[in-house]
Amino acid sequence: TGGSSTANGIENLEMSTISGGSTQQFSTGGLINVPDHLRKLDEQAFTPLLISIGPIHHSNVKLQTMKKYKELGYFNEKIEHFTDLVRLFYLSEQLPDRRSGVAKLSYSATQLQEAGVKFKGVEFDENMRRYRGNRRFLDIRFDLKNGLLEIPCIALNDEKIRLIRNIIALEQSLYVGHAYVTDFFVILNFLIKTSKDVDLLCDKGILVYYLGDSNVAASAINNLNTKILGDYMNKEYLKICEDLNASYEQLWYGWRAPWHRWRETLWRQYFSTPWRAASTSGAIILLGLTTIQTDYMNSDYSKICKDLNAFYKKPWHRWRATLWRQYFSTPWKAASTCAAIIFLLRTAIQTVCSLKSTKW
Repeated sequence: TGGSSTANGIENLEMSTISGGSTQQFSTGGLINVPDHLRKLDEQAFTPLLISIGPIHHSNVKLQTMKKYKELGYFNEKIEHFTDLVRLFYLSEQLPDRRSGVAKLSYSATQLQEAGVKFKGVEFDENMRRYRGNRRFLDIRFDLKNGLLEIPCIALNDEKIRLIRNIIALEQSLYVGHAYVTDFFVILNFLIKTSKDVDLLCDKGILVYYLGDSNVAASAINNLNTKILGDYMNKEYLKICEDLNASYEQLWYGWRAPWHRWRETLWRQYFSTPWRAASTSGAIILLGLTTIQTDYMNSDYSKICKDLNAFYKKPWHRWRATLWRQYFSTPWKAASTCAAIIFLLRTAIQTVCSLKSTKW
């Protein structure tokens, strides 16, 4: 969006920017100047790529090709401001009231899921060109009883990000008290803190992005809410933030929150991909087999110990072991012991024979 006050009687409204004390002119109708603090975030988002409407970019040579089409004298319908028209498409027929207060959601999407909150995306019907269930783009709902958070699906690419930047800038300039689209992306910004939050919302059908990897998508969404002004908020969103914070923190919820956190952590660490699931399953099977084998081995070892104790208690076994250790434990001991036994037997036989011959 771009432009300045013209000489056609359009009333101008002066507003001070956040930084410094300079003032900018904002038209109450037609074209507006984007506030400097928003333009500096992404100047390309507020620079026309095809056609210039208004005097700010009139001298841009890249836009001269479309100049002749601006001079056509016939239009099907007169449109004061294209960005304003697009904004209307996002709004519901019956808009909720906005009340004083700044929403604060203290927990990201992954933290809420670990605590037991369930996420569901409201599907967009491409054939009917509307959300299923007669839902609208800004229709976020949270069922506190069942812990279900429903958010309409949104697809984001570079062009969509630029468009949303322009709508937010328009609301910050002309619709400060009715910044419903800004409110939606404030909620989305609360839910997204890291790339894991983006992955979760994509998995639940809430977010579809064409912005590179999930880190880039998280950064792009967070940047949409930089330096946003306003002390009013969609009252339904304020209630949702309060309920989500309460769901995470309240006592009755506390007993099952750790279990959900542990379950989600286990799933994310060990079963989030087929390879992780396969390796984890293999490790569990191996551990089970090892445990069974250990039990069998322990039972066998117990029987062996009992048999050894019984064996040791018999005197003959101890004597035999002592004899073997003292006289037969090495080949030399065995040979000398055998020789001594043979010599002893021979001597005994000779003695007996001598005694018999002497008697006769």
